[in-house]
Amino acid sequence: MAYVIEKQLTELLIQPWHKSRQNQLEERLPVLVVIDALDEIEGGEGSRFIEALITNINHAGPKVHGIKFLVTSRPDPDIVSTCKKLKVEAMYKLEDVEPETAITDVKKFLETELPDIKEKEPSSLEIIARQSQGVFIYASTAVRYILPKGQKVSWGQKQDRLRAIVNDSPSSNHLGPADLLIDGLYKQVLAEVIGDGRTDVTKMCRQVLDTIAIAQQPISVTTIAQFVSQDDQMSDVEAVRNAIEAFYAIAYISEKDNCVYIYHKSFLDFLLSSQRAGDQLVCNASVHHGVIAKHCLKVMNTSLKFNVCNLPSSFFLDSEISDFDTKIAGSINNSLQYCCLFWVDHLMKALLGVEVLNLWNEFGKIKAIFWIEVMNLLGAGRRSYEIMRTFKQWLSKKGIGLENLLGMITALEKLTQTFTGSPARLSTPHLYMSSLATELATSKVPNTWRDYFPHLPQVVCEGVSNQSGAKMRINTGSFVNSVAFSNDGLSIVSGLSNKTVCIWDVDTGVKVQALEGHSGSVQSVAPSYDGSRIVSGSTDKSVRIWDVNTGMNLQTLEGHTGAVMSVAFSSDGSRIVSSSADNTIRIWDTHSGGTLQT
Repeated sequence: MAYVIEKQLTELLIQPWHKSRQNQLEERLPVLVVIDALDEIEGGEGSRFIEALITNINHAGPKVHGIKFLVTSRPDPDIVSTCKKLKVEAMYKLEDVEPETAITDVKKFLETELPDIKEKEPSSLEIIARQSQGVFIYASTAVRYILPKGQKVSWGQKQDRLRAIVNDSPSSNHLGPADLLIDGLYKQVLAEVIGDGRTDVTKMCRQVLDTIAIAQQPISVTTIAQFVSQDDQMSDVEAVRNAIEAFYAIAYISEKDNCVYIYHKSFLDFLLSSQRAGDQLVCNASVHHGVIAKHCLKVMNTSLKFNVCNLPSSFFLDSEISDFDTKIAGSINNSLQYCCLFWVDHLMKALLGVEVLNLWNEFGKIKAIFWIEVMNLLGAGRRSYEIMRTFKQWLSKKGIGLENLLGMITALEKLTQTFTGSPARLSTPHLYMSSLATELATSKVPNTWRDYFPHLPQVVCEGVSNQSGAKMRINTGSFVNSVAFSNDGLSIVSGLSNKTVCIWDVDTGVKVQALEGHSGSVQSVAPSYDGSRIVSGSTDKSVRIWDVNTGMNLQTLEGHTGAVMSVAFSSDGSRIVSSSADNTIRIWDTHSGGTLQT
């Protein structure tokens, strides 16, 4: 079951909180939950989170009494738009703070972090505080630059770095948005490490920095060393570590997972913008994505192999193998995991060249099947299908001359769909024993697959082919009363006798979401024309409207005195029509929830 944000908030926070409060005999002080840097959630999910939080709080009512939320964020447009649903007094905007108040706060922070400078050169801290214009990321970056964590710095070194910042007072260009204010400081830090980028050391530092900037998730020092290697020889890990530590003011290596993290997203915004970083410092993303894509394919072509975790038998489900997680950790290192999960993200953002196409062609001959195996072991089997589908669509738009490659990708797309959409995925060896064996017998596949697996079980299909007929069989676990396609054709919605409305991925058969709230069998379901909502009718006599993205019950429409047998949206989504066993048809207003006509 896909536990969406709303369900997590309800089951992991609101319900336990309400239950704990019921057992308290006396009123206690409120508890404050701080959610910092909401805008840094990837994929624009920050706006979805705050919308879910607001919706849950409104629905919970007195159940959240005694708990308060403090959410901080840069003014991301989607987040700002969502927050307009709040009362004016519930929002506090940085631009509304008196400049002197913010500068005073920053100065206190600087004095606390740099006590010796406060004592010997207090005027310098005053200058930095004013240069910050009240922006704390400027001040915190300055502190890390002057006094790196875990490093011994002499007073002379502190003075040199202090003067570099003080003398680089903001020009008129820095008096605009807060993001631009820190650009001068970032340039100062990078200039000190990279310089003109002509020596071998500074070239490595540049490569390391670009790799960190375009990585799809925080990556380990060892993985970076592989990605900045020359002539397929992995770079010295210690040299890479030293290069990362040279960027101490903007990035750090976590002791927990040995991965590299950027202190603040504003640095990535700066580095990827030629307007802000300038031609010398900007990261040429498309070029470096191509470099990383080639390294990903090389790593996979070298490291992927049949039964990589030495699973004992196809007679066992993965969940039945006692040391399953240990086998994965010991056989699939972090670098290989990253390459398997993100090669397509880099490849599709790169300039397509002959070398990378040749590497992928080699990958598709046989290693791609082992890639599906690894993806399933990592719990990302469904994603392997999505990757192949997306990659095929992207490559098909690149013009002629790629027919052979597209044929190979089509075969892989079908294999991932067959495997991840069936119970075979529960036992990874059945990628070969069941799914691949069936594909070899019934579909057009590369000859290299047949040559490599001559001893797989022989599937005999007489008068049967999987080229047509039912695309997939989805076991819902309950009697199905109603089904409908979403308008984009990517999902199926079903109404079940177990009181739930379920959304299914049309290609993999995976349950995307289960909408719970009805107290009776769901007899009818229908999506809105824009795909944002679902309406359902139930034997509990109610009509419910659901938000497809959040899974929340937006409205419950009551008025029927018998089971609701059929529902539908109007084309503009403003009305709903329902029919019932009470012998009536009702038309509802979706905004007010009222009955327009019976």
